[in-house]
Amino acid sequence: KFNFIETALKKLNESADYIKSNEWPKNDTLTWLIDTTAYSSGYIENFKSTVNIERLPVKMVFTNSLNQFINYMNTSTIDGTGTRKQFIKEFTLFGHGHEGSVDLGLDDYMYTKDINRLNNTVFHSSLHSIFYSCNAATGYEESFGYAWQQHLNGASTQACFNKTDYNNILGDTYLEKKAW
Repeated sequence: KFNFIETALKKLNESADYIKSNEWPKNDTLTWLIDTTAYSSGYIENFKSTVNIERLPVKMVFTNSLNQFINYMNTSTIDGTGTRKQFIKEFTLFGHGHEGSVDLGLDDYMYTKDINRLNNTVFHSSLHSIFYSCNAATGYEESFGYAWQQHLNGASTQACFNKTDYNNILGDTYLEKKAW
């Protein structure tokens, strides 16, 4: 249940080290989108406290539907009323995947046809995307990863064929003990 949270925390810690190195552009923001449909309110509070304990320089945004996810990507607000003032330069997804779709949460899927709902002008021209989900590249030109790359004007995209494995990402570490 927490495989994707653990991997996201690992990635956030790596990014935090980069931010602290002063090489991170001062106006850039690191945002962690979490779909709340798969987690209880207690778990959500644990995720927040873990970010605070580790002093991670991250903005946490909680969504509960594909519409809220797309709204946030396009407008920086989950209700879709905002105006995105900053390009998305990097996108990393940790979640389940199937041929032609990725899971955003519990029974909340983004299919290849939904990619067209993303405003491709909010993504930076040097966008780099990584999908750490099963089957995001399975099906080659019919895959989710390929459709993402094509919609985003050939953006650098990495995706996995077949099954991925997240066992023992953090192991029995301080982060895992604190978060759960």
